[in-house]
Amino acid sequence: MPDFQRDFVWSPTQVVDLLESIAREWPIGSLLLLKGPQPFAFRSIDSAPDVLHPELDLYVLDGQQRVTSVYHAIQNVSPFVYFVDFANATREDDEVISWDRRIRFERKYKTLESRAEAGVALVCDFWDNERFHAWLDRIADAQRRNEFVSFRERRLGGLQSKVYKLLATELEQGIELEALAKIFETLNKTGVRLNAFDLLVAKLYPPPTSFNLREKWDSAKRDSQVLSKFDPDGLEIVKMIALLVRGRKGRSFSKGVRQGDVLSLDPQLISRYWDDAVSLYVRALTKMQEFGVVASYLVPNWSMVLGLAGCLEYGFEASEPHRVCRRPQLVRSRVYEPHRVCRRPQLVRSRVYDKQDDEQVFSRSARPRRSNGCRA
Repeated sequence: MPDFQRDFVWSPTQVVDLLESIAREWPIGSLLLLKGPQPFAFRSIDSAPDVLHPELDLYVLDGQQRVTSVYHAIQNVSPFVYFVDFANATREDDEVISWDRRIRFERKYKTLESRAEAGVALVCDFWDNERFHAWLDRIADAQRRNEFVSFRERRLGGLQSKVYKLLATELEQGIELEALAKIFETLNKTGVRLNAFDLLVAKLYPPPTSFNLREKWDSAKRDSQVLSKFDPDGLEIVKMIALLVRGRKGRSFSKGVRQGDVLSLDPQLISRYWDDAVSLYVRALTKMQEFGVVASYLVPNWSMVLGLAGCLEYGFEASEPHRVCRRPQLVRSRVYEPHRVCRRPQLVRSRVYDKQDDEQVFSRSARPRRSNGCRA
């Protein structure tokens, strides 16, 4: 997987739901894959052996939680175990897959023989035909063996090697990072969100930059109490870098803070300006606390922190007079100048009416009518 993928976060209950769907051969969605090789840092699936070959053919972009869940179950490498109690699985419409903590399960069923005697089989026991028959051989009663074989075929058909089919979409090798970020925003609205920061983590890690962005961000939050308290997205620091680069080196080096602009930043500039950006962002958050913004939920918009940081960077401290416009002739005083509603007094009618005013008003409107009923 690309290193910008987040860690495995599914609960055992979610894993069981997935395994039940596969066992019944129900659809579980498709996978999104990316053709390689790619300039990303990469890592193995959780609990899987290390990937040694740098030029991979395919990367898992969407579907990590599902792929990891199945791998944990069929390889039996999770802190939890997933199993079926064949002896008590009588109704085919019931959920038959269960989970337990590995320590507790192995204390109760220490060996394959003890599991077979109780009619309990791990998913890894019946996923592979050879292992399933090795489990069956420990059962003395031939009738029970036949019942378990029949139940496996009827109810657990999808959880057998090379049976379940899964649709996958492959993205071309040369797809742009900004397009990848947009795809993740669409696909992961209900899952673990990925953004430009995660993509930059993978982009900056390989040589020659070798800059571990995620470790730097975690270290910054450990070292700064205010960062740990507000816990902004790491992407905000990268946006801060984009503003610093734009201010110090010019627009040709940084176009702005939009997602595409941030992704196009020179990796060397990100590593060079990282410490300055973190320090300036901390100053901005500290200044906000002085004005009563003491928690993240009180921040109306995180872009305001960038704006305040820009003011601190270029010298507009809160102690200086507020400067709204640099052209005094365009600034109109609202304190000493009288309010002017209309510059033509003849068009302004007094709202204090007396009897004479009423007669004048009504006399103007009371024009004589012609014989046809229309006014003259």
